[in-house]
Amino acid sequence: MRAMKTVLKIAAAVVSLTLIVILGREVPALLPPFTRWVASLGAWGPLAFIAGYSIAPVIFAPAFLLTIAAGAIFGFVKGVIYVMIGATIGASFGFMMPISTAPNAMAYATKAVSIRQMATVGIVFDIVGLVAVVLALRILCPLFGLC
Repeated sequence: MRAMKTVLKIAAAVVSLTLIVILGREVPALLPPFTRWVASLGAWGPLAFIAGYSIAPVIFAPAFLLTIAAGAIFGFVKGVIYVMIGATIGASFGFMMPISTAPNAMAYATKAVSIRQMATVGIVFDIVGLVAVVLALRILCPLFGLC
């Protein structure tokens, strides 16, 4: 019975990974419609772009294409800022997952830490990281004459 559960878990992981890779390969074809849609949103465009950029690493989509699109849609300075915010949030999503890093997987395997505890700490670190990025931008942009 235990061996069957292990086999089912491995099969589920392989199927999930396969679906994510397939979806990630299809994303580049969706880039032109996505950029047109973001550009048509006006003031909501940056928020939609940041949300899309945040999800890209989680589904193995090539984020570098979105980085180029950011410059085309928003211009160099704003594009860089939106990409930085999206990349930070995307990395946070990745590190919030309990099995995304080897130390997290080992801590979770010991059953000493629950997923809820890991997610709570992950969210706190995400918020701290977001505040740090915003503060860094508020300080560095004027310092270098970018904003």
